[in-house]
Amino acid sequence: MQPIYSEFNGDVEWQELLHDFIELVPQRINSIREAMAQLDANRVRTVIHQMRGACGSYGFHTITRPAAVLESAIEADASLEAHHAQIEVFIQLLQCISCSDAKSHDMMPATGER
Repeated sequence: MQPIYSEFNGDVEWQELLHDFIELVPQRINSIREAMAQLDANRVRTVIHQMRGACGSYGFHTITRPAAVLESAIEADASLEAHHAQIEVFIQLLQCISCSDAKSHDMMPATGER
């Protein structure tokens, strides 16, 4: 999958905020995985909802639609097994969130690595 950039990427005023957000994405992914392991559909849906809002706020609009679809699907049918593949694809999307550092031009992916 290709990196997903914020609409604010390259805007010097947003760089620190984007970096801070991207650094937290792996924790949110872990929250989804932990909730899945505990079969806690409500928690999975809640974290996806939170990421939907946060991604929209930080300019990662390509994430918001898949998040909304997945959130609605889980709300309609709380069987996580039925949504496992969709959830994994959503996690892959989250891992693609990235920004380029305006100072060093390095990529910072949501995997927590540089």
